[in-house]
Amino acid sequence: MRTDPFYYGLLFGPLACSAPMLKREALAEIVLARGPLPAGSLQSAARGEMSLSAGPAWMGDVAPERQPTFAGLRTTGAEIEFALVLECDPDADRLVMRPLPSGESPLDALADPDRRARIRSWMATHAAGERPGDLLELSLANAIATKRLGPPLPEPRHIFGVTANFPSHLVHDLRVDALHMRLDALRAARPRVFLKHPATAPAGYENAAQHGFAGLSGPYDGIQYPATIPVPLGAEGAPVPVELRLDYEVEVGAVFARELTPEFVRTASDTEIRAAIAGYVLASDAKARNPQVADRLRSLREEPDANGEPYRVADEELEERLGHWSTETCAWWSYAASFGNFAALGPFLIAAPEDGLLPGRAMVLARSYVAPPKGLEPGVLYLRQCSETTECADARDALVWDVPTIVRSILAEGSVIPFPDGKPRIAAGDVICLGTPGGTVITAPRIPRVVRWALFWWDDEHWHDAFFGKNAHLYLHDGDVVFQWAEGLGYQSHRLERATSPN
Repeated sequence: MRTDPFYYGLLFGPLACSAPMLKREALAEIVLARGPLPAGSLQSAARGEMSLSAGPAWMGDVAPERQPTFAGLRTTGAEIEFALVLECDPDADRLVMRPLPSGESPLDALADPDRRARIRSWMATHAAGERPGDLLELSLANAIATKRLGPPLPEPRHIFGVTANFPSHLVHDLRVDALHMRLDALRAARPRVFLKHPATAPAGYENAAQHGFAGLSGPYDGIQYPATIPVPLGAEGAPVPVELRLDYEVEVGAVFARELTPEFVRTASDTEIRAAIAGYVLASDAKARNPQVADRLRSLREEPDANGEPYRVADEELEERLGHWSTETCAWWSYAASFGNFAALGPFLIAAPEDGLLPGRAMVLARSYVAPPKGLEPGVLYLRQCSETTECADARDALVWDVPTIVRSILAEGSVIPFPDGKPRIAAGDVICLGTPGGTVITAPRIPRVVRWALFWWDDEHWHDAFFGKNAHLYLHDGDVVFQWAEGLGYQSHRLERATSPN
């Protein structure tokens, strides 16, 4: 087999072409123009970039006087005390909260009618100017800087992720052509859902996943991740440790107030499913891309698994772009999404509206570079994702699948999700991350047939290295910062922390 640079470049050059740092066409101009962003928070920068100024001003649209809003306050050790947020005023640097009774979580308060009435009474009392003695008044800036704000809900039993749920992600990251003509075919297929939490691994990789980094993080904690990740690139799929390539994804998560079972969902209406939603939260869905790339190679070489048939799209080219979904693929995606403390929630949990519908929310993600590409400055936050999470069919980037459809996929007969206890269910407190818009680092290359033919003759490690090729420096690295914001939900800021051993 020829492995000299000439033949390597000839065959794999199309895979190693540089991806754009900024996918300008993926950014929603309506969000940039209509004004939910803080004044002066975005500025023009070199090379057509837009830089972002972070800070508490991004909390200015949090409105606890309208909907019950909850936060988690770190106390001693790792304990979290939950509280109802009554004021969030970045101009006055004020965060006013009232602690929930000991042992009570926001989910308890929202699921029980009597407790919910008490929450509404607290809000009315505060609006009337009454100040009970148990109020907590903090500096908002200090609560952020000291990481006192933690996750706003107890650790979920499951955090689910949804693939390919934003048109802009399909078009600009996965390179799907003429998507508007293919959406009906995509929507007719079962949504592709994976487990992001707890840490999950494919068969034979369970020990690799027990590295001690995985877990739920708060909105201002560092993203800690191992330096390498084992993926099946060796002979007969043997594990090979490779440098972990970490990507960012900003998402909105739906939080459930009560347990949903396959039996319930089988006959439940959309309205009944939506009634189980407690509220919404900003979610970070960072992922290691290496396992996804390795699994994509496997799916190109093998016939689709029969258990993936409900997920199959009746559009051959679109199915090829997405890759075949199956038990094995789902396991690799879960492994990719849970190999570090990649799940961060908060800072606030906002109660769902009475009608249960998903409120439209603008979303933004920016990142810095410790070692910036040419023309960019170190430490500056550059805009990378900007869209809106909405189910409104008229919206440019409306979700492909709505929340009830996603719930039915999770609990459908023959679901390929590897529930840890073998019991398919959405537990009270579980979170469904609804997908990410366009603008991620990963960009799916178009693979010419001659190159695809070569995949059968070249070893997997060469294919993996060629895929990342010139784009390795664009992924997240130790010391980079990721900023994420969703309208009305607050913002997150995470510094990347690459480690060689767990704490």
